[in-house]
Amino acid sequence: MSPSTSSPSSTTSISSEKVRPELKSWLDRGPRPGWLGLWLLLLGMALLVSIVNYRPPTEERQSPAMAYHTVTLPPLSEPLPSLWIEDLTWTEIAQAQTAGYDTVLLASGGIEPNGPHLPIGKHNAIVRAAANEIARRRGKTLIAPLLVYVPEQPFANYPGTISLSPELFQQVIEATTQGFLSQGFQHVILLGDSGGNQEPLRAAANSLRLNCRTGQRVVFLDQYYFGHGQGEWLRGQGLSLPTLGTHAGVADTAEWMAAQASDLRNVELISRTDLVHDGDPTLATRELGQQLLELKIQAALRQLESEIPNNRVAREFRSRP
Repeated sequence: MSPSTSSPSSTTSISSEKVRPELKSWLDRGPRPGWLGLWLLLLGMALLVSIVNYRPPTEERQSPAMAYHTVTLPPLSEPLPSLWIEDLTWTEIAQAQTAGYDTVLLASGGIEPNGPHLPIGKHNAIVRAAANEIARRRGKTLIAPLLVYVPEQPFANYPGTISLSPELFQQVIEATTQGFLSQGFQHVILLGDSGGNQEPLRAAANSLRLNCRTGQRVVFLDQYYFGHGQGEWLRGQGLSLPTLGTHAGVADTAEWMAAQASDLRNVELISRTDLVHDGDPTLATRELGQQLLELKIQAALRQLESEIPNNRVAREFRSRP
């Protein structure tokens, strides 16, 4: 068949392809993109929706603080029922601030193994007693709820231990302290009874000092832990280092007995050397603990007086026998 005699159907097909109009919208009839194109389009739309609706996680978890409107309250007509903030109503705290309570003591303890004879909250009992006495003698000082979750990495695998990383503990200290400063307190005093607390507390104090407003101070009382002179005093009583021990030994045990007014537990196991204690805790007495606690309290007050002078404290020290 010659080219000039091609079939009408072939001519019609070629002609329709040439004159097919360009598609202007998805409603027009005509070829559609393949499956790959559709999937890419859907993925792009999903990504766009995700970007538009994205909110940082911290924004979702945080709510704006309620506005605090200063209220008029009558002055304190009697002593506060407690120096511990958790025991007070918020109006009592506001009245205390008006009466000159411008300082908050933020103390930390710990949850760790302490041999068979002491509870794992040993540090909490000791620092609670010390903090109460420091605040009482200092005057015009409230005590924040005790922080018991602290760095305890060496003992993290022992049953009952609760341990935070040093970085997280420092963040908790900084956030808590900033809260008190924003509420109008002038001074926040940091205190730690456990070894793992010390460097995060120091780092937090150094960081917070950079953001304090005029007249505000953040002080870390490291002399409570490092400068109390207990070792020298105990050796002066004829006790050697092996006898004293360094963890849940004579000093720790005696301080706990003085703070808790409780007897030791599981005394029959104390002679063992594999239960996370050393020294000879059976030599501890409540009277010895009272003296050791006094050394720590006085070391803390001396440092606090040097950092933030307070004539009331100076007078009390001069009057002590």
